[in-house]
Amino acid sequence: MGSERSVRIVTDGSVAVREQSISILDVTIVPCKVVAGRQTFISSAETSLFELGRRLKRTDTATIQAPEYGDFMRVYQQLGKSAIVSIHGAPGLGEFGRQARLARNLLPPQHKVSLFEAPTVGAGLSFLVEISAQAADRGVSFRAMRLMLERIRDEALRTVILAEGASVLMRRAEITDARSRWQAMIPGTDALFAVEASTARLRLVAQGRNLASAALRRNDLFKDLAHPCDAMIVHSGYERAAQDWADQLPGMLGGKQARVQPGGLDMTPYARGNYLAIIVYPTLQVVEQIERFAVRWDRALAKK
Repeated sequence: MGSERSVRIVTDGSVAVREQSISILDVTIVPCKVVAGRQTFISSAETSLFELGRRLKRTDTATIQAPEYGDFMRVYQQLGKSAIVSIHGAPGLGEFGRQARLARNLLPPQHKVSLFEAPTVGAGLSFLVEISAQAADRGVSFRAMRLMLERIRDEALRTVILAEGASVLMRRAEITDARSRWQAMIPGTDALFAVEASTARLRLVAQGRNLASAALRRNDLFKDLAHPCDAMIVHSGYERAAQDWADQLPGMLGGKQARVQPGGLDMTPYARGNYLAIIVYPTLQVVEQIERFAVRWDRALAKK
């Protein structure tokens, strides 16, 4: 346990936070329902999305239902006078962020809640929640936490998703072009999306066959990163392509590792069937540098 926390970290049950982070780092989870066939489960601090993923034989057919805004409000109010940083996927990426935003806007003014709407999904959200909880454990202030997250978002956090049968992502990207929608329905066609850091919305990058390998030759997906980064590659049905990406990404990103793991429940709100998600995030050394900068800047602002 670090110094006394000045900030509490909140997220929702669609984010696969590790059990030890929930208990040791005191992450607060707003529960949500996970429906798999005729069974309904609750993803919460007591039963994490990781644990539910281990229980279910198949996760690609499961659906995760966003909490209502009232659920978020109750959690914010239960935390009393604590300063809260609430981290969720941006509203453009799903209902979770919309409900959290509505709850924050309806709170009485005495509640100090900063909503961080992240331009990422899946493992990217888990990463942000965990580094924020670690910073809170070290006593990082409310304002410095916000500065840290904003710099990471702008300079070193990128998300790319390639999906076969990309109808779910097409809806989220709000694409009105009929030809693009029709092409996404053709068997064997891949669609490549990137989450825009500035707007936190999905952008359709390319469509076609065998994009999983062809996308490796693109030099525009991560060109604007300002720092060395690592990556998490989450896949379902793209095992060979995932390994190819893992072999090449460290050289492209200037980081040390690109981990590969099978897809989990946290990707089901965004993709169905076969997909390959590449979550790029700053190395731990970069996170430490950004945190130190945010703390120094916060202290300088406090003196004015």
